[in-house]
Amino acid sequence: MAPEALSQLGISKAITISSTYDHRIIQGAESGAFLARVHELIIGKSGFYDDAFVNLGLAHVPLRWNIDQNHSLSPGDQVRDQAAKEAGVIELINSYRVRGHLIADIDPLHAMPVLYHPELDIETYGLTIWDLDREFITGGLAGTKVATLRKILDILQRAYCGKVGIEYRHIQSKEEKLWIREQIRRQFVAPEPVPVEIKKQLLWKLISAEQFERFLHTKYLGQKKIFA
Repeated sequence: MAPEALSQLGISKAITISSTYDHRIIQGAESGAFLARVHELIIGKSGFYDDAFVNLGLAHVPLRWNIDQNHSLSPGDQVRDQAAKEAGVIELINSYRVRGHLIADIDPLHAMPVLYHPELDIETYGLTIWDLDREFITGGLAGTKVATLRKILDILQRAYCGKVGIEYRHIQSKEEKLWIREQIRRQFVAPEPVPVEIKKQLLWKLISAEQFERFLHTKYLGQKKIFA
């Protein structure tokens, strides 16, 4: 079956976990309780993925397990429900442009807790993890017309929630806002490759700075050095 059909039907990959044990030591009920606990952790209970994200140094909160709201497989006005999801994705994109700087990863020491804002949560707009591989209209995000929700989130997080927080939607001039948005796309979403000559110049500057630092440390051992 095509990946698009699988995502539309909400069919995901499955993993089988087997529990083998000695009946003289462990009873069947205990094994069942253990597997139930493993299942709870896999679907994210007890903060399992929150701890995993912190330990891996990921600066965003994980997406939550939820029931698929697939209106194409349920009775009702399917066109209206799909339109509501499309509108939710557009709202999500706009929210990242307005609020994305609030959860930007600008703490190099990671001393502060991971930031969260409800307006940047996909569930706020009626979306779930099952929608990640479904395609939606983007409104021209990063030069695309249609993309999967997974791709949309990747673009938005790289553009507005990286090491630089950008707040520009308060600007009244439409031309200025569009110009800044284009610069964000070029610098963070689809950066142009650095020319070889520029790389050589940067390398030369780094080597020069390193050599100068070694000279000062050798010539003036133990002295304080202040660089202006």
